Amino acid sequence: MTPEYSIEDAPSLDVLIVPGGLGARTHARSDPAILDFIRRQKGFVASVCTGALILANAGLLEGLAVTSHHTAFDLLRESHLDVREEQRFIIHERVATSAGVSAGIDLALALVTKWWGPSLSSAVAESLEWKT
Repeated sequence: MTPEYSIEDAPSLDVLIVPGGLGARTHARSDPAILDFIRRQKGFVASVCTGALILANAGLLEGLAVTSHHTAFDLLRESHLDVREEQRFIIHERVATSAGVSAGIDLALALVTKWWGPSLSSAVAESLEWKT
């Protein structure tokens, strides 16, 4: 895969999915270039798992109810956010967060339903299912 743009010159995206993982917990949530890239986005921004830590540091979650992987709840609370521990995902007008990887799949299917309808969402879910 060869990217056409760098993080500095990429155009605004229609949808940006911010992944979690060790990098989100460590360097990504404090990387000025990553945070600036996220702040510049005009489209929809969603996080999977601890990607919410990056969105929080970019300022996208202020005043919103959020969720993340259960191991990041306390870190999110340090940003004075309304953390919802029992929700798999939360969708707002322009931002969404999901609990963990499997919850990220649920969020993706909910967004497909929202934007393109339940028929396409069902087809996507069917194509994701493992069959013997």
